[in-house]
Amino acid sequence: MTRGRRRQLGGVDRLPSGRWRVRLVDPATGRRTSIGSHRTKAEAEVAFARAVSDQSRGGWVAPDNGRVTLAEYAMKWLDTRLTSRGEHLRPKTRDLYESCLRLHILPPLGALPLGRLNTATVRSWHSSLLAKGCGRPLAAKCYRLLRTILGTAMEDGLVVANPCSIKGAGVEPTNERELPTLAEVFAIADAISPQFRAMVLLAAFGGLRRGELRVLLPVLESHLARWAGPGQDGLIFPGARGGPCGSVSGSGSGREPGTPLAWTMSTCTT
Repeated sequence: MTRGRRRQLGGVDRLPSGRWRVRLVDPATGRRTSIGSHRTKAEAEVAFARAVSDQSRGGWVAPDNGRVTLAEYAMKWLDTRLTSRGEHLRPKTRDLYESCLRLHILPPLGALPLGRLNTATVRSWHSSLLAKGCGRPLAAKCYRLLRTILGTAMEDGLVVANPCSIKGAGVEPTNERELPTLAEVFAIADAISPQFRAMVLLAAFGGLRRGELRVLLPVLESHLARWAGPGQDGLIFPGARGGPCGSVSGSGSGREPGTPLAWTMSTCTT
């Protein structure tokens, strides 16, 4: 390395204490930054050459950047984080992130500078979560949150690499739910209050989720108010029992007398 080239990148100089200081030019600011001191000039030369090599490969972070603590960066990240649609975090999502940070991430790791976080530290933290009784689903959520935060820190040039590289740590275990048989579905529908029978059958055979059923409920109520007769045994959906659902006008609609409302969702076909 030529002398002029070396001056552009930084250099080694001797301090009044007799130790040798290594300085490197931060490409982000153009200023020389001290990256430590060494007992001998030879040690300083080796450290300088290693830092120049790391910088050329994109694997160098200015010491001042690495001194930012996880707690400081996480709070800024939370305030500036955007969704994939470019929107701020929804209140429920932000509450979840704040809870994970406050209770599980920042108490053991918040005071550490970003530059001191490594895979061994993250692995020890994750193991301690499980040892203290934190469920695996919650531990996985906390790990994914920390991994995302440190991934952004890497994009910002505050860490060289993301230390969250533990295989399987971010995976939430899922227990396969046992589905009810047809007989069990109808047994539930028969046992539940009559006003919820249609919702049980829609959930079982239509695959609708709870939120979708809640939205559909006013629509059903409006339909029943228009087409159902008065009382629990009021007629609904003209047509023979077991026949196709439909509507006809006029008094001679061919309704089967005595078709109770409770049969509606189980006997009509579409």
